[in-house]
Amino acid sequence: MSTDIFAVIAPQRATLYSTWVRQLAPLEWLASPLGPSIKEWTYETLGGLEGIRLRLEQELGERELDYIGYFALTVGVFRLHTSDGSLLEPLPVERRYVLPRTLLETRRYKGKTNELLTEFLLNLGWFASPWRTQPRPRLRVIDPLCGGGTTLFAALIRGWDAFGVEADGKTVETTVAYLKHFLRTSRVKHTVRRSRLKGLGQRWHFLIKVMEPPLSCVLARGDTGDTFELLASPKGHILVADFPYGVQHRGLVIDLITRGMNSWLRSLRKGATLVLVWDQRTLAREELIHLLEGFGELEALDTPPWNRLMHPVDRVIKKRDILVLRRVTPTS
Repeated sequence: MSTDIFAVIAPQRATLYSTWVRQLAPLEWLASPLGPSIKEWTYETLGGLEGIRLRLEQELGERELDYIGYFALTVGVFRLHTSDGSLLEPLPVERRYVLPRTLLETRRYKGKTNELLTEFLLNLGWFASPWRTQPRPRLRVIDPLCGGGTTLFAALIRGWDAFGVEADGKTVETTVAYLKHFLRTSRVKHTVRRSRLKGLGQRWHFLIKVMEPPLSCVLARGDTGDTFELLASPKGHILVADFPYGVQHRGLVIDLITRGMNSWLRSLRKGATLVLVWDQRTLAREELIHLLEGFGELEALDTPPWNRLMHPVDRVIKKRDILVLRRVTPTS
């Protein structure tokens, strides 16, 4: 028995943001565990709301709604009872945040990755992993180029442990100060321990007592090539890295990968996924895949919908792309 639903796309005030959100929203559905049951889909506008009309081969039960509750680019789901959309039944999709979403949204800084894109990246990593069958997982996320911590905060609010490395000392200190202030003013019980790592840098380890065992957030100042040693944490399930954009950064992107990848892989569990974001003007997709698969432990997902994630950001960055890879057993 098929089911027709209408999924409302997350609205955006900026036209440029709305373009890529609209473009990627159906791909989030197709990449998810619900993807195989999607028989057809199309863009549609109902009651002034832009969304996606999908026909599924199954009913949406509690398990499926749990998955949808994590979707970044869908903000509401309705069951269609009439073909013209005149009768819509809202479905109970619940956002299961363990910390206020304001942790992710409040802080602004130059170069910050869009919050919706960040959550979308986490979902891609989860949906491509062996843990995709768990509708409410407890995963560990690593960002070896974490900047101001957007990926870490996106992981924390959904109850995932977060680990980040950043080379810029001032950025790390302001991120640590922001997280301390947020937890204190939100009256969230927590502890934080600072460690100096001889020859490497420094590490701050937060234990956030909103669940059991407590959430971990580790933020380290140091070189991304020392990620494994800096974090000294249980191996991660997902790694997310957002590289610098612009053709002038081609050499930097290649350098970060060649300098950091071996340490990044040591920090990940077998079967873990890597989600990499970069500007295709910097490096062609085929060239990047060739570089990464040369490490012998990575398999790129390069079939639909995984190879259709390129999208424009603004008038300058027109080819931001996303590559998802799995860590596999090294070849002999």
